[in-house]
Amino acid sequence: MNRRTQLIAALLWILVVLYPNPLMLVATVWRTLSPTIDAESARALAATLPDDPDVIRDKVLNELAMYEYNWYTYNVPWYFPSAKEVIRDRRGDCEGQAILLASILQAKGIPYQLKMSFDHMWVDYAKKKPTEMENDDMAFARRDGNNVKINLPKHFDLANYINIQLDARWHPMPAYRKALLCAGIALIAFGPSLFQQSRRLPPVPAAYTWVGNRAWRRSGQHQG
Repeated sequence: MNRRTQLIAALLWILVVLYPNPLMLVATVWRTLSPTIDAESARALAATLPDDPDVIRDKVLNELAMYEYNWYTYNVPWYFPSAKEVIRDRRGDCEGQAILLASILQAKGIPYQLKMSFDHMWVDYAKKKPTEMENDDMAFARRDGNNVKINLPKHFDLANYINIQLDARWHPMPAYRKALLCAGIALIAFGPSLFQQSRRLPPVPAAYTWVGNRAWRRSGQHQG
């Protein structure tokens, strides 16, 4: 097995272990590239809320879509849910919270922008106070209606980004999925070479036989 084949096999194994249903990954990528704001699904919920976007945001984050890692909610490392799913589960990570908040604001006719950094998604609106994670210096993509603007963020902390990804994608991962992932990759990486080495071992002479667990002796020789 050459290196290219091993790499393809490893990637396929990672996909199978992390996404037993690959359609979840397809939906996630599609919704990340083109988030679907579902005002119709959120309309009944929006009718129960005031018109103050700060109050709506607090309600979403603290009651309607309490933060939870995707491993706990959807049993995958990364998933971008629909507004309907967030309303149903009342749980979600930053994508779920943002898509529900944006859907409610749109249902109420309150202007907003959907913004994204490398490790976070949030909703911006008039007079919203910036925070450490939610400010224009952190954003690399912003969506206003059908218009999307991309720009490199002014601040990017690689070490912090890695820690956030480990906390969200690796640490909550079930132990058996980690074991499957590592075992499969190790087998793909080292299995072929170990098999080849085993085939190169010299054959046992026909005149010898195995005695106990100690040594090869000539057939018929008294073991003494």
